[in-house]
Amino acid sequence: MTEQVTERRAAGGFAATVWYWVKLISRDPAGLLGLIIVAAFIIWSIVQGVLELLATYLRDPRLGWLLLPYNPFAQNLAGAFQPLHGLT
Repeated sequence: MTEQVTERRAAGGFAATVWYWVKLISRDPAGLLGLIIVAAFIIWSIVQGVLELLATYLRDPRLGWLLLPYNPFAQNLAGAFQPLHGLT
């Protein structure tokens, strides 16, 4: 009969649980790549959300699409196919 090996970890808070899962996922190269992609998306979403909130409170709608390549509310259908501002 085979024995099952289990990892015991100390009881901790939310940060300890997240750190445990980050270490577990980062052991695999594909998991590490996925973790980096997800982390980048979450950071981008937080920054974009803060800019949209600032645009609302400061009454400056340009802040809402500051990081986007074009104004999404303008009727410029060809703008979606243009490169980013800093790359040209």
